[in-house]
Amino acid sequence: MSRWLKFSFLLGSLFSFFNSSTAENSFYFQKHQISLGYYNHHVITGSIPSLPKPLFWSSRFLANQGFMLEYLTSVYHTQKYFSIFFGMSFANWNAGSSTLFALSGVLELRWWIVHTPTFNPYLMYSVAGPTILSNNHFNGSKLGSYVLFQDYMGFGVMLGTQHHFTIEAKLVHYSNGDLGVYNQGMQVPFLMALGYSF
Repeated sequence: MSRWLKFSFLLGSLFSFFNSSTAENSFYFQKHQISLGYYNHHVITGSIPSLPKPLFWSSRFLANQGFMLEYLTSVYHTQKYFSIFFGMSFANWNAGSSTLFALSGVLELRWWIVHTPTFNPYLMYSVAGPTILSNNHFNGSKLGSYVLFQDYMGFGVMLGTQHHFTIEAKLVHYSNGDLGVYNQGMQVPFLMALGYSF
């Protein structure tokens, strides 16, 4: 419970900071974003370092390949540096003979690093997205439930004079938050995604 209290306090502090530090002129934010991401361990070879706890969670059970289709809609933004998205994602992951489908709700927090007419980089963080799985096992991992949480963290950039195109790289993690008897989790170490915003 203390982890959620700390997260809520951090989120409230960020709201206060960004609302008090925004410029007078509002930057242009697109309302919707659709993206398609792909991962294949034959393309991304070698050991990919994972982020330390409590910054992000980890699992030794990894997907070998798969894709994620995601839709986001903006529900809040400050004038310049911070925005919040709600949405959904559908994913298909494979490892060995195991196949897993995942349908997730998404709450994404996005911090904009800098704004230019054609290049707008950002950091993103999504936590505890409720997820329905097609199986409670994956390549030897006991996921513990058909209902889990999806988390991801990464960075991206919005490109173009009309801010239509996005490129993102993210780390994706699934677990039940220790709510089940088993919680070995599953991870996608490096997902590359192309998107369109409108």
